[in-house]
Amino acid sequence: EYQDSDIDMHKLFMYICEDLSIPLFIVGDTKQSIYRWRGAYSDGFEELTSKSSFEKFELWHNFRSNRVIQNYSNVFMGSVRHHYRQTDFNDEIIALEFNTDQEAANYINDWIDKSKKCAFLNFSNSNAEKWSKQLNEVNLPFVFIPGSPLDNSNLESEHIWVARCIANYELQNKYSEYDVMDEIPLPEAYRIMDLKKLLFRIKDSHNYFDLYEENCIKLYEYLGYRDDSEKIKREIKTLFEVVNDNRFVPTYNQESYSLTCGTIHSSKGLEFEQVIINAGDFNMSRDGTIFLHYVAISRPEQRLLIIGEPFYFKRYIGYIHEAVKKTKDLGIDISIESIIKLVELEERA
Repeated sequence: EYQDSDIDMHKLFMYICEDLSIPLFIVGDTKQSIYRWRGAYSDGFEELTSKSSFEKFELWHNFRSNRVIQNYSNVFMGSVRHHYRQTDFNDEIIALEFNTDQEAANYINDWIDKSKKCAFLNFSNSNAEKWSKQLNEVNLPFVFIPGSPLDNSNLESEHIWVARCIANYELQNKYSEYDVMDEIPLPEAYRIMDLKKLLFRIKDSHNYFDLYEENCIKLYEYLGYRDDSEKIKREIKTLFEVVNDNRFVPTYNQESYSLTCGTIHSSKGLEFEQVIINAGDFNMSRDGTIFLHYVAISRPEQRLLIIGEPFYFKRYIGYIHEAVKKTKDLGIDISIESIIKLVELEERA
């Protein structure tokens, strides 16, 4: 995920490579550059492709999704548009125009295969929570997956990973001290029994902030973080709030639920048999939206449903027309009907 590196990390890797002459093998995907708001410097990855000292290999096959999903996600991105391949289309991707949330929820209830996992991916936590409630009203038990405050950009630091590990240890099923050990740089410098004792004391004190903070600081110090005390205390304060709020239990156990409503950012790296997205979340003129859209539409293995109110639905269809035209310009035989089924209000009137 080199595209998620910040500029300081990029400079460090270039120093390792160019000044110390240590070979690097780097893997990344600029199409998934969705963390610029958090300081990610995806341009660094692009720069490497122009360096004569680097050899470039393209891994273009997606082993997650069927060919229809692959085709649809590829036509929106100029760098992989040429990978479009003719295949049978059997309504695996549908765009639905709707007037009311109730109307959309009813359609989803008919469309969804309840025996398979499905994620409704949203731009914001508030929309994810709203749709979770709406779908529960039609007896679809979608679980709201809020983004963790520990992932907020204002907490980014060299030691925020410690707080994230503690949150996983406290809230995630089957996450143990051995998983924490795997996250530690140079783990051979630490003893598993020492780590286990420190983590147990933290978990045992999570109802008492002063003691909790004290025990967390001991773990930070054990791992070599003795300076930057104000930042560490801010991380621990947020951590304390997270582990004492039951709303975040699903956040750390997302794979335990069949039907979920969460954010696109939190879905990166995950996969679902079915995915629902909202056309209103994608204004392609906004910087970075094209990458967020790519991540969202490349999550499903089998089926994708795009829903949109009339204005956003028509705007989104415009984006599809543009993507299809650019694909045709490459000499590829393609039509909108071969990649998506449109269910418009007029058809259902």
